[in-house]
Amino acid sequence: MGRSKYLMPVYQSLQDSDQHETGCTWFEENKDFYHPVAATSVQAILGDCGSQSDKLEALAKNLEQTVAEYADILQ
Repeated sequence: MGRSKYLMPVYQSLQDSDQHETGCTWFEENKDFYHPVAATSVQAILGDCGSQSDKLEALAKNLEQTVAEYADILQ
């Protein structure tokens, strides 16, 4: 579990098939189970993922602003 020889082909395949976001999501969900060397190798394949929580916070803030702008229409 969490070994490079099992992880690398999976994450490389995700990158090769334009599924970067899926790879980032899987990595964020499972990185605590990975060996530190394996986690570093996966990060090298994925590149910049950014924090999923940061992305969700930005989306939530954007949604709140949109709802506030259109509050009179929604009532």
